Amino acid sequence: MAGFDYSGDRWLQDLWDSEELTEQLEETGAEILGNAKANAERFTKSGEFLDSISGGLRRSKKGRPFYRVQSDDPAALSIEFGTAKQEPKRALGRAIEVYKDGG
Repeated sequence: MAGFDYSGDRWLQDLWDSEELTEQLEETGAEILGNAKANAERFTKSGEFLDSISGGLRRSKKGRPFYRVQSDDPAALSIEFGTAKQEPKRALGRAIEVYKDGG
């Protein structure tokens, strides 16, 4: 990534604002979102959990970009992590697991 001034803290903000980083985050995030939906499709019956999975590029208060994949299904925690009577499905966790070692 050319054009960065590496003195002080400005380079970090320049990196966060760079088009290259944004494109990489969008690409990787969309891949993880697709994997999460594919995982959920394997066990979902009604489609509600699958339909509740969404993702998008966001920025922290300090301007750091990140891609969030989430579910707004009220049962998402029980589905993802399981309960005393239900095994965890880990649709979201498995979707990102392939990246844990730099994927």
